[in-house]
Amino acid sequence: MSATVLGAAPGGGARARHWRMRRTLAQAAAIGVAILLLIWTLTPLYSMVLVSLEPHSNVFSSHLFPPHPTLKPYYIVFTEGYWYLEHF
Repeated sequence: MSATVLGAAPGGGARARHWRMRRTLAQAAAIGVAILLLIWTLTPLYSMVLVSLEPHSNVFSSHLFPPHPTLKPYYIVFTEGYWYLEHF
């Protein structure tokens, strides 16, 4: 009687498990895409910061992080100490 009163069809548990699994897989796929987009977005920013901390002679090194980071390039830009930036 409860099956007809509640409107549940026989075998409804398997159908519910199927939709629950489908929803879980869709959420996992959405999270995977979000992680890929986050990496895609943050990689250029990381590269810009990495290059800005490198000394001029080590810009094309293969390190993940500069072995001897320096803030001298920022000092040169903010004080207009480079000939190209004198009248900027």
